[in-house]
Amino acid sequence: MSTTTKRRRRSLGALLLLACACEPPPPKPHGSVLPDMSAPPASAAPTTPTSEAPPAPGPIDATPPALVVRPEDATKIDRAVAGAIASGACPGAVVRVQRGGRLVYEKAYGKLAVTPKSEPMRADAVFDLASLTKPLVTATAVMQLVDQGLVDLDQPAKDLLPELADPRITPRQLLAHVSGLPAVNPMSDYRGTPEEMRARLFTTVGKGSKRVYSDLGYQILGALVEKVSGRSLDAYFAEAIASPLDLSARYNPPASETLVPTSRRDDQLLRGAVHDPRAAAMGGVAGHAGLFGTARDVARYGAMLLAGGALDGQRVLSQRSVDALLAPEKDGEHTLAFSLFDAGISHTGFTGTYVFLHPESNTVLALLTSRLHPEEKGDVTTLRRTLRPLAIAAARGATPERHVETGIDVLRADAFAPLAGARVGLVTNDQARAFDGTTTAALLKAAPNVTLVRLFSPEHGLAAAAEGSVADGTDPSTGIPVVSLYGPDQKPSAAALADLDTLVVDLQDAGARFYTYLTTLGYTLEAAAKHGKRVVVLDRPNPVGATTVAGPLLDADRLSFVGYHPIPVQPGMTIGELAKLFAGEKQLTVDLTVIPLRGYHRSMLWSATGLPWRPPSPNLRDPEAALLYPGVALVEATNLSVGRGTPHPFHLIGAPWLNAPALLQALDAEGHPGLHLETTTFTPTDSKFAGIPCNGLRLAVDDPTQFQAVRFGLTLAAALLQTQGDRWRPKHLLMLLGNAAAYQALVEGKSADEVLAAQPLDGFLARRAGFLLYP
Repeated sequence: MSTTTKRRRRSLGALLLLACACEPPPPKPHGSVLPDMSAPPASAAPTTPTSEAPPAPGPIDATPPALVVRPEDATKIDRAVAGAIASGACPGAVVRVQRGGRLVYEKAYGKLAVTPKSEPMRADAVFDLASLTKPLVTATAVMQLVDQGLVDLDQPAKDLLPELADPRITPRQLLAHVSGLPAVNPMSDYRGTPEEMRARLFTTVGKGSKRVYSDLGYQILGALVEKVSGRSLDAYFAEAIASPLDLSARYNPPASETLVPTSRRDDQLLRGAVHDPRAAAMGGVAGHAGLFGTARDVARYGAMLLAGGALDGQRVLSQRSVDALLAPEKDGEHTLAFSLFDAGISHTGFTGTYVFLHPESNTVLALLTSRLHPEEKGDVTTLRRTLRPLAIAAARGATPERHVETGIDVLRADAFAPLAGARVGLVTNDQARAFDGTTTAALLKAAPNVTLVRLFSPEHGLAAAAEGSVADGTDPSTGIPVVSLYGPDQKPSAAALADLDTLVVDLQDAGARFYTYLTTLGYTLEAAAKHGKRVVVLDRPNPVGATTVAGPLLDADRLSFVGYHPIPVQPGMTIGELAKLFAGEKQLTVDLTVIPLRGYHRSMLWSATGLPWRPPSPNLRDPEAALLYPGVALVEATNLSVGRGTPHPFHLIGAPWLNAPALLQALDAEGHPGLHLETTTFTPTDSKFAGIPCNGLRLAVDDPTQFQAVRFGLTLAAALLQTQGDRWRPKHLLMLLGNAAAYQALVEGKSADEVLAAQPLDGFLARRAGFLLYP
């Protein structure tokens, strides 16, 4: 294998990990405290047993703001497509670029048809997708059947299709085009009834295992889907793929002015009739071709894959099946169903259609053309190659048309007036930035009439990447000295405060009581009160939403570095609101100012803020991990791995001894709305069980508006007690749960709902109400 190929395999593998939320292992909290307390975003309003507070009035705002492409990126795409049309590569095109599920750019170019009359292209044009049928329909359907336990990729396909002559061919070989079957069968085989056609196709025997791109192989897979599911392929696609993904794509579309013609057959212009002659002979429905759809359809399918198998709360594939479809094969040039180009994943269609996925930037490019219209002379190979990097750049550079302004953005817009003349100590890390990416430290150093004297860093240090105790140092970007608050000292000392008059706090909280940045906030308020310093808190959104109040209150005798104040596991407050609550309830005599957010509603999930996710600590690598964190982290002090030391912390739970199927069955019986669970295996590279294979579960939040993290964490604990015998040792669950009565109820066999019902939060809700800043 060439060095280039090896490099391509390695880089693509790394990108696939990034697409699902990557990063290294975690830090270990101070003293008897637990390993790292990290947090990502977006949670939602719970249903309301006594234990969980109802959401604030009004709907949960989970809708991401639209993204606006930079004019220079749009211009580059326009020029590339216009040039291709002018050169005769195609008469027209639709380009759609998405960053995940969010639209970055969509435009129609040139002509939809040039004969018998000229018609302008339109964004909702319906194209003959040709071989894009293979991934959109057939490969996806096969993997769904794998998810259901109805198909094993490595079993002989003949077990499922007894008519098949070749006994050695497997579904995996058919998907990957290494079955040895020819690219196509002679057209003479495609006559007679569908049954007669298949009888001829099934008699073909593969030769060797060399990769041969085979339409025949996907025709056989289409028949396999029909046999196993008991439904025709078109009906299966409509029900199991198109419907949950909200696609308009279909086989044999009805006549419409949106249909894009291809070329002629028997002197008839093909418009809505499939171009591929073999698919046409099979009635327009086949596993290798026949699907018609729009650029939106193709892009949404790609976004589903990059999101791990679900989109808009609808799960289509398990994460395991997505991994199987996208992981590089041994040749380094292909995956199970796609080809690898430019550190991305792609598939073409003969008619001029194309989809490209770039996991690292979460970019989807759908390029639909009808290069065969009208005389089968077009070629969009160069256009595909040109558009790939342009689409990635456009996705990376796009910004929300609206976004929440954080405290530092508001302070900057107000010309730093609240700090005029101040000598400032800043409690922060490098992930605390303005919307444009400038660190708060850099902004305060450059601010007029403000003197930034010293930085104070929380757990994980100034870079938000360290594990364990952190030493003092100097900020390399500003040259300002840094005092660690996660080393020998956890509170700002008198000496460190002596030449300051104001402490500014800018930290991204995680929305969970045991996230140690809240303790650093509290200790900073105490030190300021003791030494007569002013405190200014630059507010930031609660990454899991600020309407959900959930979990038992911390016992007053269990205060620690992972439990600063008697509040629930999820207090449903921003860090600015919590600063007001801490100061008020602890009766601290401190001059406290909170610079509030602008454009924020407390029901907002992270995606609705329009803010980029910058991991506040090493293991909260994506907003979904933050959603999971308040529940999954409850069990991490026990003898379970929560995925630290893997690319997916808080998306995994497991141990070498775990009976994962039994645990999954128990969790399914109790219910876990909004959360998808599947069994898996993983091997941490460090942290708990480093180098040891673990049996476990993979977690994916399909609907953050339904998911209740704390309830799931308690349900998980109850299910572990029910199914794992004495292999699971729950003793240290109390560390982060923080409530002895709740812990005792769990070990006595109470359900999560019973535990929560016994811990009403009415008193806290009344306490909380006076400190809230947002509607």
